Amino acid sequence: MSNKQSKRKQNHNYKAPFKYHITITKRPGIPIFSSLIIKELTPQGVKLNYSSTGIIIYRNLKSLSEIEPKIRLLQYIIMPDHVHLLIQVTQTLEEHLGKYISKLKSTISRQLHYASLQQSPHPAKPNDNQIQIKPVLKMATTTK
Repeated sequence: MSNKQSKRKQNHNYKAPFKYHITITKRPGIPIFSSLIIKELTPQGVKLNYSSTGIIIYRNLKSLSEIEPKIRLLQYIIMPDHVHLLIQVTQTLEEHLGKYISKLKSTISRQLHYASLQQSPHPAKPNDNQIQIKPVLKMATTTK
């Protein structure tokens, strides 16, 4: 085993129905996934601008259930150098969850490689890749 230690919980059955928070980080040399555009410090004033890499990730995340219908993508956010996923395994999986995440990452890597070979001479318009950030959690308020 390498110097990198596993962050997986010991003795957990990663085939079982459960909710998981997964963070996927980019390798050195891979272009950033997104950039933040901040107009004001409110949820409506912050936008993510997806790079071409981020768009490929976004499209593949949206099709995660095609890799395995028993896996639901509940929430996600594509940050400049990593991606957060909140997924739910709805029924017992045939393979370890890590196998499905590996398939997702492999698909994205292949598409990134193909896209790098196709280098479009037509850059995207500045607003083509902007996506509004929606709050993931709402704060509970109490009144007296």
